[in-house]
Amino acid sequence: MKIGLFTVVVWFPVVAFWLVATYWAVVSPDPAESATSARRKVLATAVGALRSEGEPLKIIKYQTSQGVWLEVFGPSNDGLRPLLDQIHLSDPFDAFFDLMGEATRLAILDLDGDGRLEVIAPTLDSRLSAHLNAYRWDDSAKRLTPIQP
Repeated sequence: MKIGLFTVVVWFPVVAFWLVATYWAVVSPDPAESATSARRKVLATAVGALRSEGEPLKIIKYQTSQGVWLEVFGPSNDGLRPLLDQIHLSDPFDAFFDLMGEATRLAILDLDGDGRLEVIAPTLDSRLSAHLNAYRWDDSAKRLTPIQP
């Protein structure tokens, strides 16, 4: 069987490209699956005075390929907010709930009537059952701690 000039010049590069592209698609990791990946979708933000000093903290709820997360940022220093805490919520899916007639994915409110604000972050588990994740700022630990309302 003779291999013509057309086959060598046109088809070999096409087949070689296809093989390399297929190989890299199979063996290269998906960047969204990397724990260090910057790919994240911000779902909601809220600001409230969670600490006893009364300084407002900013809470960001976001989604990655690893699940739903909360990040807590301190008061703004020269336009930058320091990261104080990061929480991986146990449920894999984001959710929202009705708060006084408004749908929200993240809320800061006094849930139990004690005069202190709590962070409420709804999620859905793998069976799509809803959960309200409630957290309170712990001044001694300097982080959010889960509460049972």
